[in-house]
Amino acid sequence: MIRGALVRSPEAWNRGVWEEGATGEEGRHGHVHVLADAGLDDREVLAGKLGIEAALFSDPELIAAAWLRWGEDCCEHLLGDFAFVLWDSSRRVAMLARDAVGVRPLHYYIAPDRIVFDSDLDRLLAVAGVPHLLDESVLAARLLRPRMFMPVLNQRTCWKEVRKLPPGHRLVISDNAIKCDRWRLWEQTRDVRFKRREDYAEALAERLELNDAVTFLGRLSEADTLAEIARSDLLALPSFMEGLPIVLMEAMALGVPVVASRVAGIPELVEDGVTGLLFAPSDWTALAAAIERLLDDAPLYKAVAERGREKVAAEFDARKSAELISRLFQEAGT
Repeated sequence: MIRGALVRSPEAWNRGVWEEGATGEEGRHGHVHVLADAGLDDREVLAGKLGIEAALFSDPELIAAAWLRWGEDCCEHLLGDFAFVLWDSSRRVAMLARDAVGVRPLHYYIAPDRIVFDSDLDRLLAVAGVPHLLDESVLAARLLRPRMFMPVLNQRTCWKEVRKLPPGHRLVISDNAIKCDRWRLWEQTRDVRFKRREDYAEALAERLELNDAVTFLGRLSEADTLAEIARSDLLALPSFMEGLPIVLMEAMALGVPVVASRVAGIPELVEDGVTGLLFAPSDWTALAAAIERLLDDAPLYKAVAERGREKVAAEFDARKSAELISRLFQEAGT
């Protein structure tokens, strides 16, 4: 996530481009400063286009270099998830941008002397100087016809002067102009309709040429599901939202190592590097690295599998849980 404020007044630049307290991955290339929440894919391909060595540059530095090469069109050359704020001190131009799908959010407020931004709307509203003027038209749209007004709701919040950047958009701010437009224009194709929900996933795999790498098993009985998990080398759960997933407990009880996103109750079950491996939600590079790490490190693989089985047996066994609950009721009754 990123948060902070971009200073727009030249007299304040000796204190730095970003106001104190800014968070996010920061990078600079030449006179271009970038603060980003990004996970770029195909870094080597991008670096090759730029004529630089990918290993020597962070994601924000690659974004800055892309801006120097392609300007406002730089996003078209970035592959992956990203939300970033860029400042070109030579041209006195700022740009905020999000990836085409919009995995990483970005909200902003434009003041005369600064641009306040944050991945999280509540944190942005807590910043001193950000006005709290309700936008009644947005409230009405959300309550009455949210689907009808979706194009408006994608850009506006319930606060008049606080906006959110839609997926696939860029906001370019200069001394005399503010422009927000879509940098990613999806190819127009015919509507696709299938009878089964599973058909959509299979069609996508075919389009991405992943048929040889993906197998769709369809609906299975509980016994067959457990058998498939037991036959697996590991179980990956890249969720954005979860409670305490039963499927992780099942895999761990079967001695199958797990890789899961660090959300909700999962860290209570999966201790990173001990009973499994964790990664940040939507960080697909980290997910791939975790899978490779487990498969390439035999001692770690064995240790994680054993500790995972032990943890589930000790803390999540149904019989033990039932006995504990029964004891609690008995004690409450007396």
